[in-house]
Amino acid sequence: MAISATHFLQDLVDEHFDEASVLHEQKTLQLEAQEITWTECQTDEQRFDAHLDALVVDAADAEPYLVSKIEEFDCNELFVYVSFLIRIDNLDTFMQLLKQVDLTDWEKVEKISLALIFDVQKTWLYSFQQLDFESLPHYLPIFVPIFVFRNVELKPEWFLRNQYLTLTEQPLNVLALGKSKSQVATDILAKKISTLDEVTRKLGIAALYKLGHGNILAYIKDHIVKDEVPFATLALGCDHSFEQYCKITGTQGYNAELVQALGIIGLTENIPLLITLLGNDELAQEAAEAIYIISGIRLTEEIFLAEEWDEAELFEDELEKFEAGEVPEHPDGRPFGETIEQIIVDPKIWAKWWLQSKDGFSEGRRYRFGKLLSPASLIEVISTPTITNNIRAMCLDELEIRYGLQCFIHFESTFAQQSHYLNQLTEWAVNNDHKFVAGVWYFNGKQIE
Repeated sequence: MAISATHFLQDLVDEHFDEASVLHEQKTLQLEAQEITWTECQTDEQRFDAHLDALVVDAADAEPYLVSKIEEFDCNELFVYVSFLIRIDNLDTFMQLLKQVDLTDWEKVEKISLALIFDVQKTWLYSFQQLDFESLPHYLPIFVPIFVFRNVELKPEWFLRNQYLTLTEQPLNVLALGKSKSQVATDILAKKISTLDEVTRKLGIAALYKLGHGNILAYIKDHIVKDEVPFATLALGCDHSFEQYCKITGTQGYNAELVQALGIIGLTENIPLLITLLGNDELAQEAAEAIYIISGIRLTEEIFLAEEWDEAELFEDELEKFEAGEVPEHPDGRPFGETIEQIIVDPKIWAKWWLQSKDGFSEGRRYRFGKLLSPASLIEVISTPTITNNIRAMCLDELEIRYGLQCFIHFESTFAQQSHYLNQLTEWAVNNDHKFVAGVWYFNGKQIE
């Protein structure tokens, strides 16, 4: 059947657009699940750019066709569409898009913000600053993260009539408010912190730490029940007394949050306790991870996982053998399956390691991955290719909270963008690390007792 040139071009646009959307969604999910590291995204990022470039080359046909489909876009498709509009420099169509999208859908709002954070042009940024946010308060959740990550000061007058703005319902906005160093951000977060859900509350606590609020624990004790206290997040900005509070609480039973907090506190005196907790099946993985965060050591072993068979998928001769107790094998007799590496959780093996290694650490000093905690050691971890984003995010929080830096890197940005920013951070550390005593307690750039 003949196909018109118009339909042929639309099919091409659909193919490039859909592939770009799938690649973006896949990257987001894999990073969130810690299935890949930030350096393993490069090939898919290049494929994403290739599909986006194809849309830009055919922008004359692609733009009107995509405009007609805006109401059908999910959040990942919106990310691709906004990225496309940025590359063809069509600000007018973008502003019109904001009138067509449901801005109460936080997933869509966040994807629009992320696309702008990663690629926004200076001319667009200037135009956004001229918007009348007093009459357009529903636009603020989109633009606050962009302004913060592009180091544009938040103006108090934008918020005067919007003190109960729902900025805190979107994780990206909470993250951005913490980086802003704005009194307005402090007021918004302080009012909302106890009403946030578990995930956003942790971001909110970290944000308040970054804004210079050190006495959050007292507030949390009064407003949140014990079982919901986010000990690990609190450890990002605590003083040394918090360690004892964790241990006292732990006498009534440790949970994952308490174990993670001990790792973040970073004192090697707690490694024997963590080795003991390896004997608790429910906490063994968290305990091993905490030891790793302090010492940089992961004791691992290789195990073979035999493939599980579905009888419906076997050939007749294989099924007869399977029913007789024989499992299918490779031609050379090897069983089907895979060998994986997993962390050793045997306390005896870890105890032996600690006996041999403890003299290499100093009591009373904080460690991160085997090195005394300092801006340079944190930046080194964040820059390590094999470190997953959950640990990188923790170290970035510490860099901001402990040493008072404003860090405008986003861990979903491209490898090239992150590498550029990390080079700047490394250069900063070379010039400033000597100002800090490695391994001691800091908050907001000042040493604390």
